[in-house]
Amino acid sequence: MKRVFGLVACVLFQAAAHAKCKTPIYVIEGNVRDPGNKPVPEAIVAVAWLDHGHASAPVVTTADSAGRYRLEFRFDMYTRRFLFGDVCKEKLAEVATSVMAPAYARAERRIPISGTETVADFTIEPAEAGGR
Repeated sequence: MKRVFGLVACVLFQAAAHAKCKTPIYVIEGNVRDPGNKPVPEAIVAVAWLDHGHASAPVVTTADSAGRYRLEFRFDMYTRRFLFGDVCKEKLAEVATSVMAPAYARAERRIPISGTETVADFTIEPAEAGGR
């Protein structure tokens, strides 16, 4: 019984510490265009990042008819260090992005993050005949 109580106390302590840390909402938005500066409607834009050393689940959206997209997601700042208590020092430094659309080659790049709002525009090239 003591072991079960100790385990429950540890879990509750971790949850309480985690709740004290902020989970800011990050926004990445921009445009997807072709080399002629024409919008690429319905392009799929995805971002992922390292979260405590592990790949996050991707956040995905689709560009509108004008090629505009907007992604919103939360980032957990909690360090998960039990011995140090409520330490909230995790930072989102960069995200990996992937953009794809029918008849276009996939574009991938890393985007540095310096605040909670980032603008990232993409130019994607037409796919080669018989290629992707």
